[in-house]
Amino acid sequence: MFDEALDKGNSPVEMVHKRLKTLNKIQQGYDLECMVTKEEVKKAVWDCGSDKSPGP
Repeated sequence: MFDEALDKGNSPVEMVHKRLKTLNKIQQGYDLECMVTKEEVKKAVWDCGSDKSPGP
């Protein structure tokens, strides 16, 4: 695997960087699909501040 990548001009650092980017995208997908707790919703709502409009 590394020999093929080096033959194509990809350094090990570039390969690791690409792998980390891919793993990061996968983790972001998992984070978007995870369950949200009631406490997280409450915190998000209360963190909106009192200067927000109550209606449309």
